Amino acid sequence: MVRIAKSLFILVLSCCFSGQAPAQRPDLGLNGAVTWIDDTHIRVEYDWSEQAQLSDWIMTSGSSLVRGDGSVTVTGGSSGVRAMIWKQGIRCSRIIANNAAPLTSAGHLNFYSNLITFTGNWLPDPGRGAVLITSGNFWTHDGVKGENMGAPLLAVGVARNYEYTLSTAGMTMKSSADNVVYSDNIACTPELDRKIALGGYGGETIWGKVIIDGEITMPWQYEPVPPDVINIQSSGAVFAPVIEVIGNPLIEWTFDDSSTSNSPTPVKDYGSAGSRHNYLKVTPWSALIGINIGYDASDGGYGGFDIIPQQNVLGFQNLELAGVGLEYLCASYNPVTELDLRGLTSLKFIELFKCQYLSKLRLGSHPVLERFCVENCSVDSLDLSGCTGLEDMRAALNNYTFINWGSVGQSVWHICIRDNPQMTQKLPPLSQFPVLRELWDWNTNQTGVFECHSPVMESILSYNNNYSGADVSGSTGLRVLSLSGSQLGSLVLGTADRLTSLQLNDCGLTRSQVDYVLQTLDGAGNENGRLDLMGNAVPSVGSLALYNNLIAKGWTVDMILPVAVSEINIFSLGGETIIRTRNCTLQLQT
Repeated sequence: MVRIAKSLFILVLSCCFSGQAPAQRPDLGLNGAVTWIDDTHIRVEYDWSEQAQLSDWIMTSGSSLVRGDGSVTVTGGSSGVRAMIWKQGIRCSRIIANNAAPLTSAGHLNFYSNLITFTGNWLPDPGRGAVLITSGNFWTHDGVKGENMGAPLLAVGVARNYEYTLSTAGMTMKSSADNVVYSDNIACTPELDRKIALGGYGGETIWGKVIIDGEITMPWQYEPVPPDVINIQSSGAVFAPVIEVIGNPLIEWTFDDSSTSNSPTPVKDYGSAGSRHNYLKVTPWSALIGINIGYDASDGGYGGFDIIPQQNVLGFQNLELAGVGLEYLCASYNPVTELDLRGLTSLKFIELFKCQYLSKLRLGSHPVLERFCVENCSVDSLDLSGCTGLEDMRAALNNYTFINWGSVGQSVWHICIRDNPQMTQKLPPLSQFPVLRELWDWNTNQTGVFECHSPVMESILSYNNNYSGADVSGSTGLRVLSLSGSQLGSLVLGTADRLTSLQLNDCGLTRSQVDYVLQTLDGAGNENGRLDLMGNAVPSVGSLALYNNLIAKGWTVDMILPVAVSEINIFSLGGETIIRTRNCTLQLQT
């Protein structure tokens, strides 16, 4: 097999360098301003003028990025360092951050580079960085706190410009507070395809214009691949996939260093991280029924697939060679950005759980697809119209604004599209899903009257939406219903035959509606349930008996109860009118 020499592109972001950019350049998939200076130099700049620039950054746990006037704020989060992580792999040489400042008393600004991963550890390993604080500055070296830096201390809310560099000689930092270059002279080896992170320890930080310099590998999609092999592009030190075949086919793996294997479970140790081709050929292709590069049965996964860690796969080429034979693709947690599954008509399982960089997903005709999981990805559009046999659909936490359902729905028993507040589309009428048992679509910008009349529906979690009413009459199998957060001008529960969990917190229910809920649940006779009616009107005194009946049946009921008054006295005291009952004293104001 012919080896293809790899080329590198150097990103040098120098404001004083200029030149004519070539007409044709690889698309790096970045939303920052990318200017090619010559054949090897580009400039990437984030001025935060467009919301799309935020999508180039991944946040640490619980943190979010809020765009302002020429700046972004890192806010919230549960990790030590609340940070934004650039999605582009790079051998970083410089980071420029203008008008950056800590906004809380924690008082930190953290500049990290040469990261493989970053979850918010203040001393990442591997990783080099500079930590600026209101009380003292220091360097970090691969999990070890380094020497004090000596640069000017931070002040909360005081914006300054910073320039951080990394080279084999060490690190430098310059602040506009004194424009002095402070150096850390411990030699290091900046690596290709590493990450950078910007943030602050334990509090909010604000960042103006950000510029990043460094060296990247040529995007792997631009390198030629033999037409008779599937390329599985990986970036880790070890590549250990699992494929499943039927019969006795010829399996041929050719790895990036020209070594080979005929095993369905090869283990290729490259010794270090880096972007590499891993070529697969199966003769005949129809014998290949499964590719597994990451799976742990998360989010209700089933199917008996091998549990293996993600293999740092960036993407596939020529996957259509698997043709009508491939029945499952498991690629959970991998940093794949684009995936084209058209032509794979025998797919039964697509497992892409937490592929957080996956934005482009192309589906085609998949008539026997049973389970589809793109939970917690970044998919920007979703067309399920060719998945006519779909049963289990999981697509929470993505970026799409609508789903093309087509006529899909006859076999669907589970739908989870929760936490997609950017959606502009209502779900189709639920009559399109006659066997649907679980609908989990909270926080998806749903409006109008929610209607479900299916006797097989068991769980509806549709809170934090904008419904104006709800009608679940006929849903005799319904066990769980949560519509908290909508203002329900109308509410029909039907007979509530099996309903034991009803969440209607802050729904603007009137007294008569609250009385109706209590009457319906008491009449259904179910035991040991949970009812939340907080944030609604107080029920009538006459409904206290219904409340007590539910408590006697083992229910937990959260609601504001009326106060029974048996005696009222009105008198004047010091010029104020006082109303006194047996239970409390009120003051009348006019």
